[in-house]
Amino acid sequence: MYFIGLGSNDYVNNFLQPFLADGQQYSSDEFVELLISTLDKQLSMLYHLGARKVVFHGLGPLGCIPSQRVKSKTGRCLKRVNEYVLEFNSRVKELIATLNQRFPNAKLTFADTYGDVLDLIDNPTAYGFKISNTSCCNVDTTIGGLCLPNSKLCRNRKDYVFWDAFHPSDAANAILAEKLFSTLFSGPQSVSPTPSH
Repeated sequence: MYFIGLGSNDYVNNFLQPFLADGQQYSSDEFVELLISTLDKQLSMLYHLGARKVVFHGLGPLGCIPSQRVKSKTGRCLKRVNEYVLEFNSRVKELIATLNQRFPNAKLTFADTYGDVLDLIDNPTAYGFKISNTSCCNVDTTIGGLCLPNSKLCRNRKDYVFWDAFHPSDAANAILAEKLFSTLFSGPQSVSPTPSH
C-alpha cells in the first residue's frame, strides 16, 4: 500500500507567496488544474510501475495554520485559503474515482481529514489541548515558519496543536493518525484462520 500526501507545500510555499511566480502566474483555478493534471500523471505512473493500492491524503484547512493566520488582521482562519483547499480536495476525489474506473484492479482511496483537523483547531480543549492558533516554538513568519535556532519552546508541548507555523505537534499528529486509520480500516475485520497442527 502506498500512502501519498502532497499539495500543502504547493499552496503554502508557492501559490500563496505573492512574491513567487506561481502566485503571480496562475489564477486559483489554473493552479488547481495544474496540480490535478500533474497528480493524474504521477498516479498513472505509479500504477504502471505496479502500485495497486494507494491512499491519497487530502489537505487540511491550510487557512487555519499559524503561518496563514498571521496574514489575517484578526488572527482568524483565512477563508479564501480554505476554499482553495476544499476545491483541491474535491478535484482529487474526482480524479481518484476516474482512475479507479480507468485502471483494472486499482484501489485508490481518498483520505479526507479536513474536518478532523478543523475540529481539532476549533475545539482544542475537547482533545486535551489549550492553544490552537499559534505554535509551540518561536517562529518568524516573515522568513518562513519553522522554529528559529535556539528559540524558546513552550513549557508543555502537549498543550499546543501546532509545533511550528506549519506542522501539527506530535500530540496532535497522534490524534489525527488514530482518527485517519480508524476510518480507513473500519471495514469488516477478517478473522485469521486457526493454524492446523
